[in-house]
Amino acid sequence: MKVIKILTLLIVLSACASSEEETAVDIEGALVSSEGSGVMVLFVEDNVNGTGFVYPDTTSDVKSYEVEAYRVVVDRETKLIYEETGEELAADISQMPYSPLHFFTSYTDRIAVNVREGFEKEVSIGREKSVFQDSSFLPIYHADEIVFKKRELDDIIKRHSPSDYQVDDSHKVLMVLSFWDEVYSYKKMFDTSPLTPYQTEGQFIAHSQHYNDEVGLYDHFIDQFPMHYVIDEDGLVFETGEMDEVIAYLEDDLGFEYDEHFNQMIEDDNGTEQ
Repeated sequence: MKVIKILTLLIVLSACASSEEETAVDIEGALVSSEGSGVMVLFVEDNVNGTGFVYPDTTSDVKSYEVEAYRVVVDRETKLIYEETGEELAADISQMPYSPLHFFTSYTDRIAVNVREGFEKEVSIGREKSVFQDSSFLPIYHADEIVFKKRELDDIIKRHSPSDYQVDDSHKVLMVLSFWDEVYSYKKMFDTSPLTPYQTEGQFIAHSQHYNDEVGLYDHFIDQFPMHYVIDEDGLVFETGEMDEVIAYLEDDLGFEYDEHFNQMIEDDNGTEQ
């Protein structure tokens, strides 16, 4: 009987260890910047703010600045994995001519990466600037897998604070988060937002687009798509499935004004001979 119990315990422990190995990643950190051509800078930790990266330069008063950060190359062979289900995302980032940073930051400011090369932790020392300002000589790896962790709506709202865009108290600033039951594509980067005409003098609206993909990144908190969330400095103030209702709320309740010159500018651009 004791032998059976011991064997059972060993099997359970082995299964737990196996599960931990499966979910372990080589690098996990904050997306800081891009260098173009599919190269992103991933910040892990420094001796100024720990794992919390602060823009733009936090090293001026540090005599011996130490940072763990890496340059990560994303290419056609890189797989995008949703950790919750283990499924691979359908999003195709291989068509992006410069950097897929926009795609990743629309979902999260932190990513987990498994690399193709043998990974070795490395701490850079003696740097005069933060890695946001100067990423030269950082270790470079090719991403084999980029793992997307499950995100809750509250976390996404907190990360998209309108205060980041606040110029002064005289400006009206809002953030609108739109969630679509679609797959992200490179062409979507160039879609004109219906909220662009409301970005005029004295008022600004940042419009962040989020794509559910076939793996259902947002299915756990959205029952029906699309969904739009209006955020001010205090948090969520309005939500709806209709963009027309978002616009009505902006105009009628918040006093945002439509820029009548916007349509003329679009017509002029469309009529310009190449």
